[in-house]
Amino acid sequence: MTSVGAAATPVTNHREAELALRELRSAGERVAAELVAVEDSPGRRFLDGAMLSGVTLARWTAAKTVMGAAWAHYAQFQQVLTAAEGTKDLVRLTTLLRGPAVSLPDLRQVTLAELLETMTASCREVREIVSAADAAWSQVGTLDRLDERLRSATAIADELGVPGPAADTLATVRAQVLSDPLSLPQNDTRLAELDSRLAEATVELTALRRLRDEAEPRIAQLRESVRGLAAAFDTTRQLVATAQDKIAGSLSPPADPVPSLRLRIDALAETRDLARLARGIEDVTQAITTAAGQLDRAADNARELLDRRAELRGRLDAYRIKAARLGHSEDPALTNLHRQAQDLLWHAPCDLAAATRALNAYQRAISDREAAR
Repeated sequence: MTSVGAAATPVTNHREAELALRELRSAGERVAAELVAVEDSPGRRFLDGAMLSGVTLARWTAAKTVMGAAWAHYAQFQQVLTAAEGTKDLVRLTTLLRGPAVSLPDLRQVTLAELLETMTASCREVREIVSAADAAWSQVGTLDRLDERLRSATAIADELGVPGPAADTLATVRAQVLSDPLSLPQNDTRLAELDSRLAEATVELTALRRLRDEAEPRIAQLRESVRGLAAAFDTTRQLVATAQDKIAGSLSPPADPVPSLRLRIDALAETRDLARLARGIEDVTQAITTAAGQLDRAADNARELLDRRAELRGRLDAYRIKAARLGHSEDPALTNLHRQAQDLLWHAPCDLAAATRALNAYQRAISDREAAR
């Protein structure tokens, strides 16, 4: 960007000079407005007022130099425009408006258009730094909110005597935001992750505090559930015993879950470790649910066997009535088949498989006689 090169296009008349002056002044005003906007921005005030370090200190130090140079260039720009406004000489106007009329500190000679490009680039460079700092500064509100949540969670943890959430990440990010915001990585997820961890910790701590306040009634509720389980066990044991007496097979007596559960509840009542208490209550609650389900299945199995025997007995009686209706009540073969099925169904313990086979044989024999009529 020097005066070396093609000669400036001559200004041929004063109307052309007025238009060129107007365009340059308008462009200069836009640059000045941009410089003022950068100067007045919250990001610039933050950078000037903060104890900067690291990347931000280096970049802002350089940016302030660039900003100062931009204002100096603007002053030179205005001086040349003022000089152009004060002359009517077209040759002089050509030099001022289109020639290398500006001397820079590095001894270069540049045109007003080139100086505008330099000032615009300087504004863009500083604006990018200020905008980045401003974006980082906007996280202070989030930091303050997270600080408050951290203090609240820590207070609950101290009250309960349990470890609270770690504060090191928040302190690190706050220090970086306040002193070296330009070193923050793009798409920094630390605050979002911390927000999520604090939310989880708050939920857990609140649950622990509620557990502390409700421990006694919760344990009493567990004891009541175990009493209900004990009653269910007695009922199931009796039902299974009845089925074992009446039905042959591999039906096993249910295991008694009550003694071990009562021991676990007694241990929970003695613990002062809230985290352990929470896990223990959850585990015992699940164990009670599991045991109740096992007793229900055992009772259902016993009932199914007894119901199956009752069903077979009912079917045998129905087939006997049908045989009599068909006129075969004195049929020796049918009478023998009926007796075999009856003996099996009324024998204790009853072999349901054998009784089913005998009943089916009796049914087929009746059906055969019915078909032969």
